[in-house]
Amino acid sequence: MMMSSSSNSMRTTTTTTRTSSQASTAARRPPSLARGNRRCPAVAAAAAAGDAASAATTTTTTSTPSKTITRATLRTTDACELAVSIYPFFRYKAAGGGGDATVEPAAAAAAATGTDPASTTATTPTTINLTFDPTALRIPALDYRTAYLFGVVPIPPPLRIAIEPLQLSGTLDRATGEARLTFDAQFCFTAGALYRAPPLRVQTVLTTGESVGARLSGTGRPWAGAGVGSNGSSNSSASPTSIRLAGVARVPKTGDALLDAFLMLPNDALAVLEGELELL
Repeated sequence: MMMSSSSNSMRTTTTTTRTSSQASTAARRPPSLARGNRRCPAVAAAAAAGDAASAATTTTTTSTPSKTITRATLRTTDACELAVSIYPFFRYKAAGGGGDATVEPAAAAAAATGTDPASTTATTPTTINLTFDPTALRIPALDYRTAYLFGVVPIPPPLRIAIEPLQLSGTLDRATGEARLTFDAQFCFTAGALYRAPPLRVQTVLTTGESVGARLSGTGRPWAGAGVGSNGSSNSSASPTSIRLAGVARVPKTGDALLDAFLMLPNDALAVLEGELELL
């Protein structure tokens, strides 16, 4: 019994001695080698430097300003359409048309003109104003080379309709791709030297949404440069700069008895512009 007691005492003393030794060793051990941190000082220093560099990179990337947009270019394509009154729609091959626009933030434009941004459609920080110079806009005339009834039959010569733009300006939301452009133009009908009608005034708002009149209606498509359509889905089938604008105008009488009777004026006219809009 005495030997057993002595043996237990020696074991207790040994255990206590080992515990004290381990505690002393842990106290002397550098933080980099402490339990739970197995990395050596060099590795720990490198990791800390890497974390600092990563944080600096993140900060730099976040603070980098976006590109300033100062102008835009619009180019029309062969997929445009026109319709007037009860007559079939024209497929309008308007490739080669278009022009350049000046760009400024919608809020700045509203301030310059004294317009309250809240009273207009330009209410978001991502909305910009586009103003095209009407004298520099190129809109191909409708004739047997560019206009096709039902998209198939060329309009008969010598019928020709020249389009003289008076205004093209409005807003584009770069985040959603939604656009509204005021379009004002004169359509001049001629039949060679035999007939020249008074200009037909067409005023409408070309929109990427839906435009509805008393007789005609059309639907646009948001600018693909935003990456997201109005329904929240990406328009991956279109080019990165494509846009479709539609607008219905109520066309008044011209005063020319023949043209007014032929088109049954006043009546609707629909314009659908398919194009490429690039911000520069």
